[in-house]
Amino acid sequence: MSKKTLLIFPLLIALTTSCGQDKNTYEVALILSNANSQAVSDHSFNEAAYTAIKDYCEPKDISYNYFVPPSEDETGYLSTFDTAAKKGAKIIICAGYSFTSSIQIAANKYQNISFVLLDDTLENVSNCVSVSFNEEESGYLAGYALGMEGLSTVGFVGGGQKDGSGNEIILDPIVRFGLGYVKGISDAWKEKSSLLANEEVVQVYYGYCYTFEANDRLSEILSQWYEVGMEAIFTCGGSITESAIEASEHLNLTKPSVVGVDVDQSYLSDYVLTSAMKDIARAVYLQLEAFYNGNFKGGKHIIYSVDENAVGLPTNETSFKFKNFTIAQYEEIYRRLQDDEINFDINLDLGKTEEGVIQFANELENVDITWSDIVF
Repeated sequence: MSKKTLLIFPLLIALTTSCGQDKNTYEVALILSNANSQAVSDHSFNEAAYTAIKDYCEPKDISYNYFVPPSEDETGYLSTFDTAAKKGAKIIICAGYSFTSSIQIAANKYQNISFVLLDDTLENVSNCVSVSFNEEESGYLAGYALGMEGLSTVGFVGGGQKDGSGNEIILDPIVRFGLGYVKGISDAWKEKSSLLANEEVVQVYYGYCYTFEANDRLSEILSQWYEVGMEAIFTCGGSITESAIEASEHLNLTKPSVVGVDVDQSYLSDYVLTSAMKDIARAVYLQLEAFYNGNFKGGKHIIYSVDENAVGLPTNETSFKFKNFTIAQYEEIYRRLQDDEINFDINLDLGKTEEGVIQFANELENVDITWSDIVF
């Protein structure tokens, strides 16, 4: 894979179109964590949110912009809310759980502005809607698809970050993706084993890294995973999918070997086998539509799931690269999730530790977890 230049942004970023209006004012503001230096070019969560804002605003000549706080703490977040408000924001969309506490302060201060919090839960703030997804369902579908395809040796690497004090943070959506993935491949092989009369034990390399960015060291680590037999790796968070792609290209692997996340990442490389998606763009678009149509429901928490067809795998011809797993099988397992025929609990606290992940796998009985500390 050709190296991509990571853009290092200044303390506060504001780079986009004003749609013919005053370039110093923006009605719609997207605020991003500065943990990902690729900002709205991460081929994942941030880019999906930004694209939805662009798609909604440009045809309607509504001005919009995105901002990155000067620091990853409450002081940095609040100063950015102030900047967005001074720039004329009528609705502020925040990408990620790290804004949850500060958005409450900002929403109280700017009660004439509407707020949308993506990827976390916040209720009873009258001018804020929070949106989250059942990522475990999307992860489950990816794992199930890999198992039914015949893959039994796979990996999962979840992104994370460190706060201003150096504390390591694993986000709840990452945990849900990962444990759902393990449960999905476990269930697939239980079904296959019953047909083959030969019980298969699934081998899963599992670990968290404290970045959302592609980098050479992560590519080296994932190359080692492939070299010990990983048939596919689910890379979950920001642009780290590119590290798995680079590892696949370096080793000249002969089959698709990467599972993308958040959006359909098949356009990044032929090595992307599938992607565990959540419809971030639709969620953002619907909240903008509700705001401009006078139907914004502040104080509510909205969860998107298979029930709204808001999580799943891409099924278009160029993205569905399975040879053995069929669209009909995918539709059937999707229906079973919708009909609550498949139920599993995700303990978020346990899922953030080595002991908890191993315990989760042991309870599945046919999964052997190898924990990997991913240290740069």
